[in-house]
Amino acid sequence: MSISEAMGVKQPAPFITGLQKLFVEAMDMNTSNARIEVRVPFRHACTVLTRFDSGAIQECMLGFRRTVWWNFRAHRLEAISRLLMKQAMGSPEFRVTSDALLLTAASVWLVNSLHARPDDGSAARDLMRAVLPLTDAVDS
Repeated sequence: MSISEAMGVKQPAPFITGLQKLFVEAMDMNTSNARIEVRVPFRHACTVLTRFDSGAIQECMLGFRRTVWWNFRAHRLEAISRLLMKQAMGSPEFRVTSDALLLTAASVWLVNSLHARPDDGSAARDLMRAVLPLTDAVDS
């Protein structure tokens, strides 16, 4: 989803409508599989996860019914969609305040993280620091 879609007058945005439809269909059709992903510098790629304690892995895994998993995503998307709809109904001068723009940018980041690996580049980290300023606190 793009910022321009999130700030558009047409809400819910077509991207959200399509993603919501996908999540609802997935409740009946898509099972999920477990996967383990580790992100390391390329030079360490051949040495990571060559051995691991399967008991420890099993103790850390969680299982969800398909409907629970996809409903979780659908409900988060619905909440963000309603927020963007309320923003679209607001007066233009309030929609461009720094707080409103931060909320919109964070909403776009959250929507996109529902279907793809969340962006954790420098711009995304700056956004998260602005939206969630306590995440970098020394005592948090």
